[in-house]
Amino acid sequence: MSPVMKGLLVATGGVILVAYVAVVELGINAGRIHFGVTVRGMDVGGLTVEEAVQRLQGRAALLDSKPIVFGSQDLGRVSVFPSDLSWMGNVEKTAEEAAAVGRNGGFFTAVSDRIVAYLDGVDVPWEGGPQARKVSRLINRIEKRAAEEGLELDRGHLRGKIKRLVQRWPRARWYRIPVTS
Repeated sequence: MSPVMKGLLVATGGVILVAYVAVVELGINAGRIHFGVTVRGMDVGGLTVEEAVQRLQGRAALLDSKPIVFGSQDLGRVSVFPSDLSWMGNVEKTAEEAAAVGRNGGFFTAVSDRIVAYLDGVDVPWEGGPQARKVSRLINRIEKRAAEEGLELDRGHLRGKIKRLVQRWPRARWYRIPVTS
């Protein structure tokens, strides 16, 4: 066999292998969220959107079952439940976003997302966040206590921390309030 014919056979074999893997992968994930997809660390890969909605509803209830506790040596502790901030994670939209991984953005983006999901995982954030007005009120309350103690609150850092922590499970016993003297 000539070197050109060997090269063509190898190339054809490679194309057939890639096509076979693509067909198998599409079959495994048909109608399901791709394996390797999580929502803030909770595995939803392999689930249908409806199954993911049920699992996310359970997680949303769990997230609201334990308060987020902020504290510092000078300010004491401040506790807040996600529902106090009107956080209602949109479980349906979150499940749809998880299902969209590897299915949006054109062929190459979709293939790339699928490979990343398999090899490294893709973590999808919850859709919906706490109500900004209620977060601001909480921050104002903490800032007032900090000012009484002669401390300066890093409002932006605390706001970002609150937004992240309403979605995090498991939670630590408490989280440091970002203040400086």
